Amino acid sequence: MKKFFSVLMMVFFCNVLFAQNDEVNLIKPIVESPAITGSQMRTFVAMNNYKNWGIIKLGLDSTMRTKTGKGVKICICDTGMPNHRDFNNGNIKLAESFIGGDGDVVDYNGHSTHVGGIILEIARESDLFFAKVLDKNGGGSITGVAAGINWCVDSKADIINLSLGSSQPSPIMKKAIDRAIEKGILVIAAAGNEGQNPNGNSMGYPAKYEETIAIGSINKNLDVSYFSSSGEQGDVVAPGESILSTWLNDEYIILSGTSMATPFVVGMAALKMEGGLDSVDFERIFENSANDMMDPGFDNVSFWGYVTPKFYNERDTSIVEPPVVENPNQKITNWTPIIVGGVFIIILLLMFFKGKKNDGT
Repeated sequence: MKKFFSVLMMVFFCNVLFAQNDEVNLIKPIVESPAITGSQMRTFVAMNNYKNWGIIKLGLDSTMRTKTGKGVKICICDTGMPNHRDFNNGNIKLAESFIGGDGDVVDYNGHSTHVGGIILEIARESDLFFAKVLDKNGGGSITGVAAGINWCVDSKADIINLSLGSSQPSPIMKKAIDRAIEKGILVIAAAGNEGQNPNGNSMGYPAKYEETIAIGSINKNLDVSYFSSSGEQGDVVAPGESILSTWLNDEYIILSGTSMATPFVVGMAALKMEGGLDSVDFERIFENSANDMMDPGFDNVSFWGYVTPKFYNERDTSIVEPPVVENPNQKITNWTPIIVGGVFIIILLLMFFKGKKNDGT
């Protein structure tokens, strides 16, 4: 009987441990306004030019005039597919549910709709895939998130947006992220809303994995948001405070959180990818082009600094091979001496005809 009780207790504690490790939640944003109607939003936009203040504040609008993210596939693992009129222009290409039930892919929480709206405003011609890995209450499982990430990989996404978090690491999620990285997919994750800790780490997973690009938040003064999580695995910070974007019932709402900063960076990356750059060098480029904010170099709060349009001028470090000559014995013609010689002959001819003309007069 004693042995049976010991086995029973072991099973119980294993189940509890597994349940804790398998839990993943929405990084809950801070609500800054009630939901507003489309007409109210249009008035707001007319006064401010863009819904997202960061676009003009950071000078991203100039890049958006020539780049749209066309053809770049962005997979959003979140609360589901938006049912909002702003997405009726054909951007949504695929959607799948990984939370069980009847397979309904629609977003009933609003978080995914807000995240998607931020991306859509920056990379307006990108292709959006939605993996519903969190339910209407913002809860889900690590296994569901991992399945969503794997679906993004199988769907040949270029970028994965993860505005969600867990306090515990998970081999299942790590394996899915590693698979995405191996396939050349850029994985961008929210650092979390646990607050600043200059000497510690308040970040959650998956942002805490070195393989992801972890994003913190800044406010309109370009200071790090008070809620933005800190840690040595962070990469850059971006506009994430007081962001107006799409919401449920064709409405709009202002939210704050690293969940809002992450799609800003995803949108930026999509504009860069439109030019053909793969994901290999993105982390280095973000770090090199960021505007340093605190102590020189990296710090646990502002990371490498806030994103800037310098990002689009940074080159990757891909090796450019010299042109291949089909025939090894064939010499490449050097046109310089030929051109110089031709110019010299023309000058002599002009001098000759000028002399002849002078002799005639």
